[in-house]
Amino acid sequence: MNTVIAVVTTIRDEYGVPVWAMRSSSRVAKVREARQLALHFIHKHAKISLIKSGKRLNRNHATVIHSNKVVANELATNKLYQRRYNLINGIILNKMNNG
Repeated sequence: MNTVIAVVTTIRDEYGVPVWAMRSSSRVAKVREARQLALHFIHKHAKISLIKSGKRLNRNHATVIHSNKVVANELATNKLYQRRYNLINGIILNKMNNG
């Protein structure tokens, strides 16, 4: 399975946020968090540039940098976020490996 599709569909399913909303300019907390994680995982797993990662969700490279910082901060301070992150990461890896 394409890495970007694996990430976006997993985030969509886990957060209940449609892909069009992640690509929108919405600042609703649930959408923002889903978008930040999607940008983080796209950059992490697809191994593409910040610019290309951002373009997948209509964002620029600075937004991907910011998303990575937000995710890192949440992982360092929020146990519930860590559990959800690890669950989502596992699902993405499984989809990538099992296509």
